[in-house]
Amino acid sequence: MRRFLVLVVALCAVAIGAPAAHACSCLPKPALREAVGGAQVAFSGTVVRLLDGDRYEVRVDGVLTGNVPETVILQGEPRSSTCRLELAKGPVVYAGSDGYGFGNCSGVWQGTEATQALASSGLVRGAPTPGTAPPQPDDGRVPPWLVAAAVAAILGTAAAVTLRRRRNAAASAGGTASAG
Repeated sequence: MRRFLVLVVALCAVAIGAPAAHACSCLPKPALREAVGGAQVAFSGTVVRLLDGDRYEVRVDGVLTGNVPETVILQGEPRSSTCRLELAKGPVVYAGSDGYGFGNCSGVWQGTEATQALASSGLVRGAPTPGTAPPQPDDGRVPPWLVAAAVAAILGTAAAVTLRRRRNAAASAGGTASAG
């Protein structure tokens, strides 16, 4: 029974998906003009609110490259990441993929840094495309309700197996006593 519980705990840990540990080190951030040159999309805007632990709603006010809607959801690194960068409400400049993901080492400038990077770049901003960003791609994390359901199923199975073993043991002990 003890080995079974150890197995259940191990399976739960795997189901939850403990993140791999790694150090975060980046090269210095490139100049905005250089970052825009290698980006699928780049824009300036304002972080208007935090949607949850790592997603930010941004109102786009100028497009530097690519097709960018009026509202974008920037997807940050998970809370467990050592490369996590939290955004504050206010000015932001983004240069990266059209999946709108970012981390500590990506092309995101915020606050005064964003304003200065934009001013010194000499880049001309266009208008955003009307509408909002399409649904964001799955970030690969397991939804909490699915983890809870898996744990409940594992514990339910463990309880059923234990109960059946006890009944079988009681039945075989009772059958042996009446036969003798």
